[in-house]
Amino acid sequence: MYLESVAEHDLLTAEDEVRLSRAMEVGRKAQHRLDSGTKLTPTERARLYHDAHEADEARRSSSGPTFASSSRSPSGTPGADSTCSTSSRRATWG
Repeated sequence: MYLESVAEHDLLTAEDEVRLSRAMEVGRKAQHRLDSGTKLTPTERARLYHDAHEADEARRSSSGPTFASSSRSPSGTPGADSTCSTSSRRATWG
């Protein structure tokens, strides 16, 4: 049942993981700056809101561990090897 559900979702590639990670980091910094109370121009504020929104989208795209890079098994056991090279699909946990 679990492996059948895995086949329904694309796996993240290494490039996807890097891109999403970078977007999340930029968004975290943008949100911090928005929350800091620093005086911002309308253009700066719009850019920061855009970056924060992109980070939210990146988090949604990467939610749940993937077979390619997870350090947990499908049962949630830390450190178990859960790599899968037979599919280019993304795993989800629910």
